[in-house]
Amino acid sequence: MTENTEATSALIVDLAQAASTNGLYPADHPRSRRALDSLTASLAAAFDERQKEDITFLLVDDDLAVDQQPWQRSAHHRTGLVKAMTRSGIERLTIARAVGEGELARLLRAIGGARIPNSTEHVTIGRLAIEEGEGEELEGLGRTLEGRLDDLEQSLGTLLEDPTRGFAQLERSLWQVLDSTTRENRTFALLKSLRGKQDRLWRHAVNVGLLVTHHARSLNIEGQALHDLGVGALLHDIGYLDLMVGEGKADLPANLRRRHPELGAMRLAAVPGMCDLAILVAYEHHLAWNGQGGYPQSAGRRPGFAAQITAVSDTWEMLLDGAAAVPATQRYELAAGELKRRAGTMLDPFLVATFLELMKTAPGAQTA
Repeated sequence: MTENTEATSALIVDLAQAASTNGLYPADHPRSRRALDSLTASLAAAFDERQKEDITFLLVDDDLAVDQQPWQRSAHHRTGLVKAMTRSGIERLTIARAVGEGELARLLRAIGGARIPNSTEHVTIGRLAIEEGEGEELEGLGRTLEGRLDDLEQSLGTLLEDPTRGFAQLERSLWQVLDSTTRENRTFALLKSLRGKQDRLWRHAVNVGLLVTHHARSLNIEGQALHDLGVGALLHDIGYLDLMVGEGKADLPANLRRRHPELGAMRLAAVPGMCDLAILVAYEHHLAWNGQGGYPQSAGRRPGFAAQITAVSDTWEMLLDGAAAVPATQRYELAAGELKRRAGTMLDPFLVATFLELMKTAPGAQTA
C-alpha cells in the first residue's frame, strides 16, 4: 500500500512559502498572518497523517529528507524548502506538535531573513548527525568560524573546477560564514585576520562579501535580496581567474585588468542556478555611478544598486590593502577621505555616507 504523503507535501510547500512571505512583509502584515495560519494548519494535518508528535527535516547534500527518509516526491515540493534551509545554514529542523504560534513566527522571520534561527522549546535547530553505521558525521552548525571559512574556500574551488556543480554548496558555506560573523559580532575581527592571508584575490573576495552584507543589513536588506548580494559580492572579481597565470592582479597590464568584469560575467552565466544579480555585479561593479566613466565601456550606462553597494566595499578594501604599511587608524582616515572624494562620480554618495557611518560605529571597524 502506498504511503499517504499529501499533507506532508503541503507542509513542505507551506513552510517555504511562509518563510518567504515573512522575509518580505512585517510580522503584523495580513499576508504574514495568513501564511502563519496556513502553516499551522498544514503542521496539524502532517502530524495526523504521519501519526507522530514531531517532524524532522534534514538537508543532505542539497537533498531533503523527512524523518530520516529521503524525500523523493516531486522536486516542486522540496525545492523551496531546500533553498530556504540552505540560505539560513540549517541542516536539521525539528518541529513538535505542541509548537506555538510565537515560536513559528520567530522561526519564519529568521529563515525569511536568511539567518540561522535559535532553538526554542518546540523547535530544534541543529547540525546533521548520522548514527554510527550510517556514514560519517557531517559537520554543520557546530563548526568554528575559521572552519566555515575553510569550507567556503573549498566550495569555491569546487565551483571553479566544475561550473555544473557546487553552487548550492557555495551558497550554504557563504551563509554559514556570514551568519556566524553576524551572530558572534566578529565581522571586523575576521576582516583583520584575513589581511594576513597569502592569496590576495581570495582574501579580497571574502572581505568584500563580508562588508557588503554588513552594509546591506544596516540598510534593512534581508532575505533573498541579501542572499543574492552576498553571492555577487563574493564573486565580483572572479573574472581575474581567466587572466592570472602565476601573476597577481596588481601585476597585470591595465588593458587586461579592465577585461575582468566581462570575463567574470561570462564565467558566472555558465554556472547552472547562478543568480542573475551576481552576473550583473560582476559586469557592472567598475561602472561609474554617474554613468560617465569606468569599464566595460558603455555609453551612459549606470550600475544597478547591487553593483553600486559592492563598488563601495570593493573600493574601500583596495584602498586599505594599498596602504597596508600605514598604521591602522591613519589607513582608515586615508580610505575614508578617498571614498568621499569619489562620491558623486564613481560611487553612489548615499551609499558612501551610510558605509562610512557604519564604519564609525561598528566595533573594530577602524582597526580592521
